[in-house]
Amino acid sequence: MVWYNSFTEQVLGRLDPRTGETKEWTIPTLKPDSPKGSLALRADREGNLWLGLSYQGGVARFDPRTETFRMYPLPARLNRDSTQTTEVEPRHSHVDGKVWIEDSGTYSIYRMDVASGEIEVFQPFPIPSPNIYDLATDPENNVFFTVFGRGDVGRVDAKTGRIQTWPTPTADSSPRRGSLDAQGRFWVGEWKAGNIAMFDPRTESFREWKPPTPGSSPMTSCPTRTGRPGRGPWSPTRWRG
Repeated sequence: MVWYNSFTEQVLGRLDPRTGETKEWTIPTLKPDSPKGSLALRADREGNLWLGLSYQGGVARFDPRTETFRMYPLPARLNRDSTQTTEVEPRHSHVDGKVWIEDSGTYSIYRMDVASGEIEVFQPFPIPSPNIYDLATDPENNVFFTVFGRGDVGRVDAKTGRIQTWPTPTADSSPRRGSLDAQGRFWVGEWKAGNIAMFDPRTESFREWKPPTPGSSPMTSCPTRTGRPGRGPWSPTRWRG
């Protein structure tokens, strides 16, 4: 099945690619007077769908088996008119029962206890902060993040809460979205620099590649499922860093 959501409406949908049949569900509204819609749509290990509800100030979990939502609004102390819970990362929440959330209103990172809804706040930079854009977790549920507002990637250690950031080799590269491969390396699109970059947290080192199309502004980079590069024209094995 293919799942989709809407950036401007309270809609979660499912497409059956075999039949073309679609079905849609209305996501409950948390803040009626705020803009509607959601951004991130990701699944946890149990197959639940999680949505970052942006200006609605929270996240939602949808159980496809029961076709029901559980809503997680942010607490009042964090829930402002400017709050934008755009990103939610549940993929390794089974490790410790915690889901990571990014607030694009303050560029803060939250960690939420799924059972209780309690929130911890991690602030990588003092406010006013550069734009923190995307989140991705490793198998220990440490969260990696991109700093689109300048040129860094970062990590919050799930056990200690320690926040670290590393500057990309190209200054002011604006890494936008990213994902981790099977070896734990963080792949990102350096939007402003026009590069694909790979950060290896074991050696704390980067590699960068220039796509073959002049003027490219890569938004994201996704490694193959096995962690081995492919053989198409966009494979790093075909580039010269």
